[in-house]
Amino acid sequence: MLSSLGLPRDAMFLLKNGEISQELLAVLRVHSLTPSEFDRYPQVLTSPISLSNELKAYRRLGLMCADALAQYTTSLEDDETALKSSTELSAHKRAALVLRASEKAVLRDVQHRVADMWLTFLRDGAQNLQ
Repeated sequence: MLSSLGLPRDAMFLLKNGEISQELLAVLRVHSLTPSEFDRYPQVLTSPISLSNELKAYRRLGLMCADALAQYTTSLEDDETALKSSTELSAHKRAALVLRASEKAVLRDVQHRVADMWLTFLRDGAQNLQ
């Protein structure tokens, strides 16, 4: 299905500034299709398939971010505190800590963006879906 829509099967998507690309959203919609929705799959590029499909797509992305955040042994707040309070870090350790904190911040921003997108969708676009 993905290749017939011009979407790569094994793509990597950049998550930058909490923005979620239409291509990523389309892939998430395809992966969230139920058998009864398969015939409408070309629609994923331009609009939601159904209320439940859109919810599954948003949840999938939010859970992927949560799973990625859970892999870290420290929280973003822990990293920020360590950066502010530790003056003894070597340049390499400081750079690694900044990178790790930045990764966590992007994942958290995406989670917030997904929540905002869902609320906007419910407010503005869900009326015409089942």
